Amino acid sequence: KNYEIALFRLIQEALQNAVTHAEATEIKVKIEIFESTVTLVIQDNGQGFDPKIIKDDSFGLIGMRERVEMINGTFKIDTQIGKGTKIFVNIPDITFEND
Repeated sequence: KNYEIALFRLIQEALQNAVTHAEATEIKVKIEIFESTVTLVIQDNGQGFDPKIIKDDSFGLIGMRERVEMINGTFKIDTQIGKGTKIFVNIPDITFEND
């Protein structure tokens, strides 16, 4: 499995969403790599959204969730209108290939 590309694409999509949709002025990305687990937290100070309402253009979020599930990870979004968005990703049992 190519975890590196999946993680890169996930971060790329989250940053694009924060800039384009949330109008965030600050975005924090935290990656913790342990022996066999990767934890990723992406937080912005944008406008947030109601997670109960799935818009027609929310394919980015759906794709992010699917990408994480394909590598056996968990994906959680914590957001409220006017409170920004925080994305949590945890990928257990990961192995990185050495170049």
